[in-house]
Amino acid sequence: MINKLVRRLKERDESAVDDLYDLYFNRIYYYVKRIIGNYGTKEDNEECVSDVFLALWKEIYKFDAERGSFDTFINVKTKTVALNFRRKLQSHTQKHLNTSIDNVDLSTSVEEEVSDIIFENEFLDIINKFKEPDKTYFHLRYFMNYGIKEIAKSFNTTVSSVDNRLYRCRLSLKKIRCKEIV
Repeated sequence: MINKLVRRLKERDESAVDDLYDLYFNRIYYYVKRIIGNYGTKEDNEECVSDVFLALWKEIYKFDAERGSFDTFINVKTKTVALNFRRKLQSHTQKHLNTSIDNVDLSTSVEEEVSDIIFENEFLDIINKFKEPDKTYFHLRYFMNYGIKEIAKSFNTTVSSVDNRLYRCRLSLKKIRCKEIV
């Protein structure tokens, strides 16, 4: 069924978008709402969901079944679009705040922001070096906002097993962060 839907989307069958919507709307809306959080309104969430479906329609040619499942493709595309949307909302909020604040020394906040970006990139490299299933658990938990119970159920394992693996991942990141500070 999914393979047929993907084929129809790649053939630019517009009715396939309706089927895609029917199958994935709830999941996409849920992820968008969790990622955008308090930065947006219900209308922002709905606009972002529309952006996700548009991105899926425009970029369906990027889907390769050999690299991963269609569900994963949708999850990654949703995450990417929602995070970009959230950044746009944050930027708009930040611009609004900046216009209302006078005489603020921005040099320290810029340095902190650059430092955070460097740490973030280093952390992403480290996270990508985690062994499986730790890397997958970490991505699902902290990038896709899955609950620990959801992850455990998906991988047919116990909640404590997932929790322990995530704890060890966080510890290794914390050790690296502490070394860099010292």
